Amino acid sequence: MEKRNCQNCKKDFTIEADDFSFYEKMKVPPPTWCPECRLVRRFRSRNERFLYRINCGLCKASIVTMYNPANGFIIYCANCYASDAWNPLDYGREYDFSKPFFVQFSELLKQVPRRALLGVNPGENTEYSNFVFNSKDSFLSYSVVKSEFIYHSRGVDYSKNCLDCTNIKECESSYWILQGARNYNCRNLVDSHDCLDSAFLYDCANCSSCFMSSNLRNQKYVFRGQQLDKDSYNEAIKKIEFGSFVQNEELKKEFKFMIENNAIHRYANIFKSPNSTGNYIENSKNVKQSFEIFGAEDSKFGWRLVDNPKDIYDVIGSGKSELAYESVGITWGTRNSCFINLGANTTDSQYCDYCMNVADIFGSISVNKGQYVIMNRQYTKDEYFDLVEKIKNHMNEMPYVDEQGRVFTYGEFFPQICVPYAYNETLAQEYFPIDESKALTLGYFWRPQEKKTNKPTIDSKDVPDLIVDVADDILAEAIGCSHEGNCPHQCTTAFKIHPEELAYLRKWKIPAPRLCPNCRHYERNELRAPMKLWDRQCMCDKTNHGHTESCPNEFETSYSSDRPEKIYCESCYQKEVF
Repeated sequence: MEKRNCQNCKKDFTIEADDFSFYEKMKVPPPTWCPECRLVRRFRSRNERFLYRINCGLCKASIVTMYNPANGFIIYCANCYASDAWNPLDYGREYDFSKPFFVQFSELLKQVPRRALLGVNPGENTEYSNFVFNSKDSFLSYSVVKSEFIYHSRGVDYSKNCLDCTNIKECESSYWILQGARNYNCRNLVDSHDCLDSAFLYDCANCSSCFMSSNLRNQKYVFRGQQLDKDSYNEAIKKIEFGSFVQNEELKKEFKFMIENNAIHRYANIFKSPNSTGNYIENSKNVKQSFEIFGAEDSKFGWRLVDNPKDIYDVIGSGKSELAYESVGITWGTRNSCFINLGANTTDSQYCDYCMNVADIFGSISVNKGQYVIMNRQYTKDEYFDLVEKIKNHMNEMPYVDEQGRVFTYGEFFPQICVPYAYNETLAQEYFPIDESKALTLGYFWRPQEKKTNKPTIDSKDVPDLIVDVADDILAEAIGCSHEGNCPHQCTTAFKIHPEELAYLRKWKIPAPRLCPNCRHYERNELRAPMKLWDRQCMCDKTNHGHTESCPNEFETSYSSDRPEKIYCESCYQKEVF
């Protein structure tokens, strides 16, 4: 174990003995940035929600892309990008030992065409969604895996017919779910799973026909925390006008108060995951300081890892991969690779951007089905390995140094000059928000939010309160977002209701929205714990939980000490809830 000082935030951090073993296995030097700074650095390489309209650089068709036109990149639609009409190796160049590697990579980045949106086998009706994998009928949704009929949601796996949800798995016909799995016909659930025909539940499991309650297990007909019989529950639930916007706003306030003041909070949502730390970890083993993990092993500092990746450090967004380090969006089949920004089936490769089905490539962009490629130029096997070693040495001898004095040698993830997004266009702003002044001080690009020209044709106040009173002509209207752009939520100021969305709202008696999809997304995020860990002590003071005074157990949790929630250790939580 060794303490080091982060060259970014200047705070000390610890590298454990097991970490050194991993770095030796990957043949990379130990990090010079602390875990949180590394996480932010990767997040600012992932833009999901900022979409722009441009023309394809090849066929000239109007397309949607995640790259701002001001960047000047060459952007191709999905069909042109996958066609034989161009060859990424035509953009190859010899390595220049008179320039730092990252300067050369940033120059190449502006020359090689890029695919408009990220997707692997995106199906029909996904042109307005990003990071779509083997899914169809997805509208303004992001990071969608093997799902269909998903609207205005993000982080959706194996789900169907869901609207306004965040981080769900195997859910169906559900609305406004935050962190849920295997829920059906539910609405306004947080940290709940295996629930049916229920609404406004926090931390509930295997419940059906329950309303406005918390910490329930295997229950039926619980209404505002009170057990009722079936007839009484049905009579009480009939009095709730779910299709009323005004009443739903009151219910959401009641729900938030219940979560913060009445519910018991588990120190972390870790299920069937021995020897793991972080939050929202399921069916995993030996996963440390990670978040939103569904099936992973022997991994650390990760986010959104699914389908059993193994031996990966500092990765955000991965499917089934093995031996990966400091990468973003590597999806499925990546092995023994590091410093990858968007890729799939990438083996023994480093410093690549949007490369698929490749092996032994270095410092290349948009290469598909290639091997022994450096800076998009083809080499023989012997030439490749000889030159890669020379480049690694050159990266250490002539590192890139940014304006803040941060040194980027071999082993560092891409600096800002190699990132095609501004900080406030990325997940970094969503999870670690800062203002423009702070971003510029830290050396990040910042794009001033353009004044939206979307002019509403109807004010949100003029939308009928009850969904049953909303006529079909609402589909032709541009509804003014209630925030009117006066918020830090990427507000679009006006939005339209999708025809399938309106049918969904009517079927499930959900009031028509008054906020644009981005503002609704951030509204859900307000109930999400941050991706940080604090050392705390259990808050339980009940003497029937195996301790005579306050519980002495300590743990790492995503709840900071200044939050209002009551946080219990695993033992006290189990005794109280079960």
